[in-house]
Amino acid sequence: MLDTDLVDTVRSQSIQSLRLRTVVCAPLQARGAIHGVLYAQSNTPLNAFTDQTRKLFLAFCDHAALAIENARLYAMSITDPMSRLYNHPYCLRRLDEEIARARRYRRSLAFLLLDIDHFKQINDRFGHRRGDEVIHAVARALSASTRRSDIVARYGGDEFAVVMPETGDPDAGGQHPSCVVSERIRSAVRQLAVSDVQLTCSIGVATFPTPSRSEEPWQIVERADRALYRAKQLGRDRVCLAPMDEAA
Repeated sequence: MLDTDLVDTVRSQSIQSLRLRTVVCAPLQARGAIHGVLYAQSNTPLNAFTDQTRKLFLAFCDHAALAIENARLYAMSITDPMSRLYNHPYCLRRLDEEIARARRYRRSLAFLLLDIDHFKQINDRFGHRRGDEVIHAVARALSASTRRSDIVARYGGDEFAVVMPETGDPDAGGQHPSCVVSERIRSAVRQLAVSDVQLTCSIGVATFPTPSRSEEPWQIVERADRALYRAKQLGRDRVCLAPMDEAA
C-alpha cells in the first residue's frame, strides 16, 4: 500500500527545495475535452500573478487547448484508425506533392503497393479478429522497415502503400534501392508471428522519373498496381518492379 504521508512529505520537500512561492495552473479544455493542464510557477513573494497576468494566462490556455484539439482532429483525418498508418487520401496527396518536387528538382522516388497474400482465407479460417491482428502486425513491420521520411499508408483492405522520396539511382548491379527496401519488407512480413498464421506478401514497385517525365501520379499508381498483379501471377511472396517504359 502506498504511504500517503511519505508522498506528501516528498512533495513538500520538492516544493521547498525549489523555493516556490506562487503557483498557477488551469486545464487545457476545448470543445468539451480536456487535453492536459498548463502550470506556471514563481519563487517571488506571494501574489506574484496579478489579475491581469492570470487573465493572460487563461487566454493563453484557451488558445493552446484549441490548437491541440485542432491538431488532434487533423491527425485523425489523415490516419487509418486500425493500422495507425496514414490513410489512402493522404497517401495520394503526398504522392502528388513528392512527384511535383522530384520533377522540379530532378530527384527520384518510388511508389510501393503491398498486398497480404491470401488474406481472405485468413479471415475465413481464423476470423476477422485474427485478420485485424495481421493488419496491425504488417503495419508495424512496414513502419520498422522504412525510413522516417517515407510515407507509409494503409491503401485499403489488406493493401498498403509506401511513397519513398529520394530513392537514388540503381547500384552497380542494376538493382534499384526501392527493390532492396521492398525485399526487406517482404522478409520482415515472412518473419511475423501472428499466432499460427504464416504470412507472406506481394509487392509492386514503380519508380520515377521515367523516360516520360510528364507522367502523372495516377499513372505511377497504375504501374505499381500492374507490377503487384504480376507478383501475384508469378506465385506471390515476391517483389516485381514495373518497367520504366511501361505505358500506363
